[in-house]
Amino acid sequence: VLAAVLVVSYLFFTFSFRAKLEEDAIEFRENLTWAIFQIQKELIDTLRLSERAAAGRDVSADDLLLSFDILVSRIDLVIKGDGFQELRQIDSVQRTLDRLNQSIAEIDAELERAGEAPKIIAEILHRVLTAYEGDLQRISLEAIHYSSERNTVHNAEISDQMNILQMLFIGNLLIIAGVVFIAVRQALKAYNAAFKAEEQAMERRFIEETAERTKLEALGSLAGGVAHEINTPAQYVMANLDFLKDAFSDLARSDGAPVSDDDMAYYREEVPVAISQSKDGTAEREPTRTSC
Repeated sequence: VLAAVLVVSYLFFTFSFRAKLEEDAIEFRENLTWAIFQIQKELIDTLRLSERAAAGRDVSADDLLLSFDILVSRIDLVIKGDGFQELRQIDSVQRTLDRLNQSIAEIDAELERAGEAPKIIAEILHRVLTAYEGDLQRISLEAIHYSSERNTVHNAEISDQMNILQMLFIGNLLIIAGVVFIAVRQALKAYNAAFKAEEQAMERRFIEETAERTKLEALGSLAGGVAHEINTPAQYVMANLDFLKDAFSDLARSDGAPVSDDDMAYYREEVPVAISQSKDGTAEREPTRTSC
């Protein structure tokens, strides 16, 4: 998202900047040519008005002086105005303006002596200013040529700056991409570490549960073995006791009938054996080993 915002911002800035450059170039050229054109226009108007006054047409001294004052104001604006420093850097323009300024001083001095006669004023203006028609036309062309060259150089400088800006922009994108890559990598590492920790915890729980089941199974086996060890001799003793009980009942008959010789021989042989076996069955035995 941040990269997209940067790209859009950069494109907007680039187009706006180029449009502003073109606008400034046009405005710069128009300012230079406008300044010279205004001087040229007022000079021609003053000369034409002087020609009409010299021909005896209805032109007053005030009209002539007003036209001359406008011309002087235009020249003074270019000489002293802050917006025309580059125009004054053109040698031919500066020389022409200096000469015009000197001629204006000469005209002022002659007008003070001439009085208010329109024809005399017209003659002075026409005689002094006629020589500047060609000069103004020439410096007007030079101003156009200068502005074109200046814009070319200026645009080349701006192009270099734009290239630097593009390099910085690409560098910023690479830095952002690197930061995003590192952040994603760190996030993946954290996720993998958490996943591995969870996997290890599950493995430990499984091992513990398996060990617990093994212990329980071992205890069950042990209990079963103990029960077996207890039940087997007990059953053995009970069987012998039942035999002894039956033998005693047979020997001590309530009806008084004598015991046969065979039975007596059998009892003499088996009763001691049953007693001995019962004694042996209740004796301490080696316990069965069971793993737990």
